[in-house]
Amino acid sequence: MMAPRKGSDKQAVLKLSDVHHADVTAKEWVYGSKMGKGHNNIVSYEDVFLYGDDNGVLKKCLLDGYAAGKLKSDIQRKSFPTHYVCMTIEKMNCGSVQHWLDKEMLSPEGMIVILQEVAGALAYMHENGITHNDMKPENIFLHSKGRYINSKLGDLGLAQKSKKTSSDVTRYGMTLFSMATGRGFLWLRLI
Repeated sequence: MMAPRKGSDKQAVLKLSDVHHADVTAKEWVYGSKMGKGHNNIVSYEDVFLYGDDNGVLKKCLLDGYAAGKLKSDIQRKSFPTHYVCMTIEKMNCGSVQHWLDKEMLSPEGMIVILQEVAGALAYMHENGITHNDMKPENIFLHSKGRYINSKLGDLGLAQKSKKTSSDVTRYGMTLFSMATGRGFLWLRLI
């Protein structure tokens, strides 16, 4: 969800997790904050904190988001946590590559630029002994600055310290194929 940055008129993405999944969130924070600061094509992880929603403000925001259709979930929520681990992440104002593919808005030239930028991001991670492990069009985000659109690799929730890069290379190839043919990434995993 979007949230205002403290002391600024800009917004950031607020990624929430219940405290039962704090270990996964902590791992994502460690890799995201390190990798995002080191490469221009990796989403920047800015802050992490624990939030107690004792007064139900966040619960109300979430319920309003679901009611308005701005938030979607695969499960029907009956209850909400009272405490969250929250990360603020750089706002990417043009959505994901998957969104652009779904709307048929991506030119061949744009695809080449995105693939080159993502290859650089993956190479940087691999040089630092980190694998992404969830490379797909849905996790490549786009940001517009004037006439230029920059792509960044995000969602480092499955990243890990590893020298085994074959999964990233395979997923990069599947992403390329998906972008070039218009076939969905999920479809590729099923064949």
